[in-house]
Amino acid sequence: TTKPRQAPVWLMGDFNAPAETRGEGYDYIEDTGWYDTFPRAKERCGEITIPQPVDGWQDRRMDKGCRGLRIDQVWCSMPVAVSSSRVVFDGKTYPVVSDHYGVVVDIPPRPMEEGAPVTWDDLKPDTIFETV
Repeated sequence: TTKPRQAPVWLMGDFNAPAETRGEGYDYIEDTGWYDTFPRAKERCGEITIPQPVDGWQDRRMDKGCRGLRIDQVWCSMPVAVSSSRVVFDGKTYPVVSDHYGVVVDIPPRPMEEGAPVTWDDLKPDTIFETV
């Protein structure tokens, strides 16, 4: 059950759902009301989070000239502003530490509303989450 919230809820990690593939996992997540932060980002540095075939993904577009897949994603329950989305641990920004690169998303402070906290850091867990 989803209840309306005043603060966003975040989902992030390896979704095994390539953003480039239509009609599958990525579209399902988006169709259920989640917002991918990558296309919302004003600045983007990198996109691909698995650059080469990995076990179980050899047949997933890697043989069609695709240079990689974006399966590591950051989703938000609200259409928030996103300053930037960056791929890290890709051998360019930081050393490679996994078969997946990392993703860092920068979110600007929340605008001040009457009675609302000024920044995300001011939010207390009991104001963000409700028991379902």
